[in-house]
Amino acid sequence: MVSHGRKIIYSDAAAITADNVIAELKLAQAIHLENEQDERYLYDYYRGIAPIDGKVNDVRPDINNKVNENRASEIVTFQTGFLLGEPIQYIGKHTDDTRSDMIRQLNDYMEAENKSAADNQLAKWAHICGTSYRLTLPDSEADVELSEAPFTIMVPDPWDAFVIYSSQVHKQPLAGVVIVRHHNGTYDYNVYTKTDYFLVTGSDWEIAEHKAILHNEVALIEYPLNVERMGAFEKVLPLLDAIDTIQSERVDDVEQFVKAFLTLIGTELNDDQITQFRKNKMLFLPDGTEAKYVTAGLKQTDVQTLKDDIVNAINEICCMPNRNGGSSTSDTGAAVIYRDGWQDAETNAQNTELSFRSPEKRFLRLVFGICRDRRGVPIDLSLSDVDIKFTRRNFANLSAKVSAFVALAGAASQGQLHLKDAFSLSTLFPDPESAFAEAVKWKDELDEAQTAVEPVAPTDPTDPTDPTDPTDPDDTKKIGGESSAA
Repeated sequence: MVSHGRKIIYSDAAAITADNVIAELKLAQAIHLENEQDERYLYDYYRGIAPIDGKVNDVRPDINNKVNENRASEIVTFQTGFLLGEPIQYIGKHTDDTRSDMIRQLNDYMEAENKSAADNQLAKWAHICGTSYRLTLPDSEADVELSEAPFTIMVPDPWDAFVIYSSQVHKQPLAGVVIVRHHNGTYDYNVYTKTDYFLVTGSDWEIAEHKAILHNEVALIEYPLNVERMGAFEKVLPLLDAIDTIQSERVDDVEQFVKAFLTLIGTELNDDQITQFRKNKMLFLPDGTEAKYVTAGLKQTDVQTLKDDIVNAINEICCMPNRNGGSSTSDTGAAVIYRDGWQDAETNAQNTELSFRSPEKRFLRLVFGICRDRRGVPIDLSLSDVDIKFTRRNFANLSAKVSAFVALAGAASQGQLHLKDAFSLSTLFPDPESAFAEAVKWKDELDEAQTAVEPVAPTDPTDPTDPTDPTDPDDTKKIGGESSAA
């Protein structure tokens, strides 16, 4: 059984330097090994390796089913997908063209690095193990003119990475450590501070490499799922084990019924008769012989009720919504959201978002530092220029968002607010600024297309072939009506 949450590694040192890096690594390693054991256990559990695999049936060893429903994987998959329904986006806080162009270039770099896939892997590790890590390093070989990112993003396994924090009040990261394991069983420590990089060999604890780096941020950034660093299913492990036990016993019960012992009262069978029965499934017995099967089955309805109660408890504790819909068919809108647990799922995702926002800011500061150090990169931004946007695909509230946007757009048409605010306040669009810009562009294109239409040449009143006579009152009325309708 794992402990509840991962331990944070603290150091009393003011900084990690060449003088103390080995001593600090040795102290941190002991705590990391405890975390590693728990993280590997949780990952195996997520993959379907659970205590039910060790189930033993002492009464009938031939009937010993081991059923793993693996609801841990279900919880991780849903919460990861719900948190990152859309990729994390960077949106400009200002409207000037220069910074807007820089932010667009920043997003292009992130797309080139496939950051959305890295974010997904990051969130998945966090939901499994309670924490995750992102390593970002400069890429000197990238061609920035071709929009290749001047940095490289990696997501190491949680048991191959850890961060050492200051024990002082600010709790700032002092160093990030990435473990490289070799095929021969040896391993090395890659240590990143704000100003230095160390390569420390794990076999003889020596500094094999040391060089200065100038990014003003630790290259390895931790993304904890919560303050306790508990995985998404960690607190319901006993309930998950109980479901596996119930399902296994149910399957055992069915098989036991099929393979029930036949009891004969009033006679005995020799070996040949037993063989004949097994072959033909038929016996001819003397009068007065009674035959019956010995069964002891579970009451399936009671077992199903017990299982449903456990599943409901798991869903409530883990903030999992009822994605099959509730029993009521008359509820709509907000009633459905609250009844089926979608609001709990949203609240849980918001809490995770808050946990991710601070490390995401550290990641941006690191990226900005790398971009400033690289010639030819047209990005000179600060955190005050960028807003981090998390977007979830909660289609249950889609109609309400559409109605809100229509109402806000109507208010904008009457001059009560700016149309840009309607895009932002409705929460309908993942990137309100881009959506507004595209809407304005589309409107301009429509206006230009209407202007480009050739005007109809005026009719010649003296032309006898013109069927319209402007002196005819009926024709005049007709022209005016068509003009008004147009």
